[in-house]
Amino acid sequence: MEIYNYDKSWVDYREQKMLTKSQVGKRVKIFYNHRGREKNFYGVLKSVHGDEIELEQKRQSVYLRLPEVIALEVIED
Repeated sequence: MEIYNYDKSWVDYREQKMLTKSQVGKRVKIFYNHRGREKNFYGVLKSVHGDEIELEQKRQSVYLRLPEVIALEVIED
């Protein structure tokens, strides 16, 4: 999978959140700000489109807004 649709806001978020192309396809833990509360998401990082992350959980895609991502941690190489 490729990360595409680069725009200025995505580049800024990538630097802040430490997202890289090498993390696509890996199992990750995402710390997410959901309506003011921190929520954790586990799954395979499929792609990043603009300011949206696509995460696969149990064969279903979950879409998360990049501005709400607090941190992303790779839990498997």
